[in-house]
Amino acid sequence: MIDTEKTLEELLEQRVITGYNVFDRPLERQNYAFILSNLHNTEGYLEDVKKDLSLLTRSNRQIKYSLRNRDTTFIWRPSYKIRDDHGRLYENLLIRKGKEYLDLEKIFGNTLMDSDLTEQDLKNLIAEAKGYEIVVDCKNREEICALANLFRRKSIAGGEVVWKDAYDVPLILLEGIRKSFPGFEKIRFFKAHFGEQEISFITPLSFEKSAWIKGKIFKERIRYANKVFIQDMLQDIENT
Repeated sequence: MIDTEKTLEELLEQRVITGYNVFDRPLERQNYAFILSNLHNTEGYLEDVKKDLSLLTRSNRQIKYSLRNRDTTFIWRPSYKIRDDHGRLYENLLIRKGKEYLDLEKIFGNTLMDSDLTEQDLKNLIAEAKGYEIVVDCKNREEICALANLFRRKSIAGGEVVWKDAYDVPLILLEGIRKSFPGFEKIRFFKAHFGEQEISFITPLSFEKSAWIKGKIFKERIRYANKVFIQDMLQDIENT
């Protein structure tokens, strides 16, 4: 068996992937599911999401959802906020340059653009954070499409992220959708199980280096993801 952690770090450094997740439990297979991945777990963000989910509550059906805890390692954009809307550093957020971790307490602005890091340093930052994934159990295609439309509109409203404490558009995955859907496109989704843990990451469908991963320990599936997130992912790959 390959050294999973080393291999993922190599893929990240080579920009074959832009990040990977380690979940505390596998995702139960569902016919239809709406999956919202977020990097930092603040009460304000979760309350905003709950309000949006409540908008789709049916008179005869309550929207059901579950949370999966996760650790994520990913390329850090200099424009990302390191503080919440109240000016507090995000909990459980670490940012490193190579193997050296930054002292975020000494950076008083909201982003690393306010630090004394060089332009080259800013292009090569890796973050480690704890967060969650919200998995909504959907009854049918119509229900998952309604959720997809709501969150897609909100994630691109005015070109800005409008969820409380959010610093970027979240990854939205649609489980059970087999046909094209406005605002979403196909991606390669890779995952592997290690005991109770699940490790996963995605790549663009057209990304040729994805073939390098095949034959390792990760199983590949095709899923639909929001185009806004995919465009950001491609930009992270191209800018390094």
